[in-house]
Amino acid sequence: MTPIRTAEISFLDLGKDYEYLFKNNTYESYFLGNTIKSYRMNIINFIKKYALAMVAVVTVLSFSAFKVSGVDAQQKRMTVAVYFQGNPNNATQVADESLWNTTPNGQTCNFTNQKACMQLVEHTDLTGSNTLDPAKINLGSVSSGVGYIPTRIGGSSSTPFTPINRN
Repeated sequence: MTPIRTAEISFLDLGKDYEYLFKNNTYESYFLGNTIKSYRMNIINFIKKYALAMVAVVTVLSFSAFKVSGVDAQQKRMTVAVYFQGNPNNATQVADESLWNTTPNGQTCNFTNQKACMQLVEHTDLTGSNTLDPAKINLGSVSSGVGYIPTRIGGSSSTPFTPINRN
């Protein structure tokens, strides 16, 4: 009868992982490997468990970041047409900011610099009643020989002066 060695019994009892360990003297690296495997499993389980929450947080942060910058820039650049509602042959009326509002005046404004017709301004240059705010855009008038056209003589607005007059 042949005696059975202890190492052979342990191979049979413990399975393939331990068999490899005993043959290659890697007992310590086995436990280190299992520790790394358990950390990997913990990380994978954490990601699986909280993936939806992580995606939600990233989405909320990115949308709030883009919303803040996009809305402010767009509001500052909203151009509005204001129309002259008075007599273009009267210099005082052409210079009166309250006679310039967002209601169309029925005239064909064709860039012919003879009579006041309309101008393009930012929406922030208007009062609550949709007329030109004299603190933002202060108007004067210049004779064209046929009538009067508006000129800008002051105001705090940084909007470029863009009159579109008529004949």
